[in-house]
Amino acid sequence: MTEQCGRVLERLGEPMTPELSEHLRECERCRAVVSAFEAIPQWTRQAPAHQSSVVARALSDVASHPRARPWWRDGLLAVGVNAVIFVAALLALSRRQVVGNLAPAPIVWTIAAVLSLLAVAGPIISLAPRRRPLRSGVLVFLPLLALAVGLGGSGVEPHAGLIKAGLPCLIVETAASLVPAVFALWAITGSAFQAQRTAIAGMSAGAVGLLVLHLHCGIGSAAHLLLFHVLPWLALIAVVVGIRSRLPSRSFAP
Repeated sequence: MTEQCGRVLERLGEPMTPELSEHLRECERCRAVVSAFEAIPQWTRQAPAHQSSVVARALSDVASHPRARPWWRDGLLAVGVNAVIFVAALLALSRRQVVGNLAPAPIVWTIAAVLSLLAVAGPIISLAPRRRPLRSGVLVFLPLLALAVGLGGSGVEPHAGLIKAGLPCLIVETAASLVPAVFALWAITGSAFQAQRTAIAGMSAGAVGLLVLHLHCGIGSAAHLLLFHVLPWLALIAVVVGIRSRLPSRSFAP
């Protein structure tokens, strides 16, 4: 195929220049292509108006951002946000003592280590390409971790009543997890919506507030831990997934 043939293909459906008309008289292949194109019904050649606008917007986005933003940058930023919020919240609450949990030390620090790992690795796992088996494993681990937090307390009952003693924990966990959750939502919109990825992003964001409470709170009854530590964490995951499903994606990478 010559350069003139390529120019003919580019102008299919448009008036040919005198030079290209001369080429068509001499090139049998180009005449066959033009004849075949003209035999196509006119309505099939025209894209709907809304489709044309979508294509134009996509081309504009590609022109303005010719290189995709590396996913790991947003992942590391999310890890940094989680770490800063955790340290700030724990220091703000722990003026007298850092650890108020009265459960046996091996239980306290094992659960704390798992929650810390989730807060650090969660953003990376949620944003990393592929890794579907790993994400599935993390989600399978979710109910086990929730039960460990809820049933791994010291058994100490609240003195002020279940609701009255639990409301401060609910407020603290929500406040400590708010900024990580907002940032996780922003980071996860950098790819097409996937419920698995979004749930893990919510898990890691909520793990920040849950870890703060796990170390600071001295109440260890199962009812308190399940209602005011674990349940808000699970609710946050559901809220993050629900909000993300309605947010537009900044990119439609898988």
